[in-house]
Amino acid sequence: MLGSLFISVIVYLIFRYRLQQVVKMERMRSSISGDLHDEVGASLTSISIFSEMAKGSVSPLSKEAQYLQRIGERSRESIEKMGDIIWSINPDNDNLQQLLVRMKNYATEITEAKDIAIVWNQTGKLDTTSLNMEQRKNFYLLFKEVINNAIKHSAAKNIVIKLASSGDVISILMTDDGKGFDTSAASSGNGLKSMRRRASLLHGEISIISQKGKGTTVKLTFRY
Repeated sequence: MLGSLFISVIVYLIFRYRLQQVVKMERMRSSISGDLHDEVGASLTSISIFSEMAKGSVSPLSKEAQYLQRIGERSRESIEKMGDIIWSINPDNDNLQQLLVRMKNYATEITEAKDIAIVWNQTGKLDTTSLNMEQRKNFYLLFKEVINNAIKHSAAKNIVIKLASSGDVISILMTDDGKGFDTSAASSGNGLKSMRRRASLLHGEISIISQKGKGTTVKLTFRY
């Protein structure tokens, strides 16, 4: 009797300790997210604004203008990357449904600017599926890499995205009707390397199928 009670107390104390650690971690993530947004984000925005203002005081064709242009571009790129990091560590965004909203918003904005039609299909219980911080970050950045490659290089008119959640497996299939490319010749490209690295960090499998004149299909599958 006393032995069972002692074991129950130990189990309860372990559970309580782990719960406290989870709560502590969530608060830390919220704090870091807020600090990055308020401090680093504001500083980068200021750099971008000041560089644009400084360009007005130099000759448009001067080296100074070119340097200021690069500073502005780099700061805006950093702002975008910082936004992704801030979003990924915010515990409010752990739900896959939240990630899907961000993915859709990003893809819609960038494809509309290039007059590319995008079609979404999704199945499974996406609203009850949660990803940890690392999974969410790598999944989103891999998705962005695929979309950016299609926008910049494929000359596609249509992109179809199929996202599914089944059991503990998430899969996404992204297909464009662009000009395609020789995957063997492009195997050393940074874009493909980045996608494969992200898939590896997700402990998932990725396939990239493309032929010249026949578009490109990227499929990613991983467990959560």
